[in-house]
Amino acid sequence: MSGARSSGPRPWPLQRQALLWLWLPVICITAGHFLTPGYAHWLHDILRRLYYVPIILAAFLFGLRAAMTVALLSSVLYLPHAFLVSPHAGHLIHQDPTGTANKLLEVLLYNVV
Repeated sequence: MSGARSSGPRPWPLQRQALLWLWLPVICITAGHFLTPGYAHWLHDILRRLYYVPIILAAFLFGLRAAMTVALLSSVLYLPHAFLVSPHAGHLIHQDPTGTANKLLEVLLYNVV
């Protein structure tokens, strides 16, 4: 045997299509969340909803397991931003200004969709 690897299909998380349509958007949305100031409520609302796009694309492109993986990753990446407080102008404020119940329900919906 020559030790050559088989040229079968790559696992879905490593495919170029997954990188372009799933992982890159999730990373960009998360970076947008962390870089957006707390007073920009409307922008946080939009960014929070954008997580649904890669979750739904994962389901269509790669199936249920991929959608569940992307939903879980989106939740894990969003939770620190949603509930950590940061000092700003001498006050402790949430990085995402939306109410706690809304943020919890949003994370729940990421995983139910």
